[in-house]
Amino acid sequence: MPTFEIIIIVTAGFIAVLASVRITRQYGRAVVFRFGRLAGMKGPGLFLIIPLVDHIVRVDLRVRQLDVPKQTIITRDKISTDPSGSPHAQLIDVCGGINVADCQLASGSGQTPVTMESVLMWRPEVIIITTSQAFAGHAPGDASWKKTPAVQHRRVHLPPGQPFNWFDCPPGVNRIVGIPWTAHVLYPDLFPRAWLENKVKTFYALYYHYDLSNQELEALLSGQP
Repeated sequence: MPTFEIIIIVTAGFIAVLASVRITRQYGRAVVFRFGRLAGMKGPGLFLIIPLVDHIVRVDLRVRQLDVPKQTIITRDKISTDPSGSPHAQLIDVCGGINVADCQLASGSGQTPVTMESVLMWRPEVIIITTSQAFAGHAPGDASWKKTPAVQHRRVHLPPGQPFNWFDCPPGVNRIVGIPWTAHVLYPDLFPRAWLENKVKTFYALYYHYDLSNQELEALLSGQP
């Protein structure tokens, strides 16, 4: 075989090896997609992929602390709610919100009954509904609820619920994706919609091995069944 052809083969092989080698740091992982479908997760350290076939998305596992202004928030269900420290409102604390519900912590299923006067005194800037989305349409026309900043600025939200509720019950893996959802609800300028959509797609790929379409993602975030 001519020397020139040998050089070409060796060079091509060397380039192919370089193109297949990837490295992730100790705090990172690489999600591998093969022909658009989830093929697994690699890392940390050295690993190989198939060039031109595999596509990787890097995931940073580090916890980041952000200096953001506090937002006041309240959950609502026939007027009942859960104060700070309740496992049912845990994501508010995790995401840096201030749970303004100044009431007794109920055991078991939670949901401490409160009065409308208390809600008006607390002046929540965000309301997270735990049952029916109909409240969001009813509240602006209600003489009492429309006095709250949350209703005035249309910041009343119902958590997605597929396959399980992202915010409250049952406690489980879906609370992981509930963290970026709650962060977006509290701080939409800091955590915009595009950022949330990327987190949701990554979560479903990692935990459910399912690639959400844009239509499915929109249905999830809009609360459609």
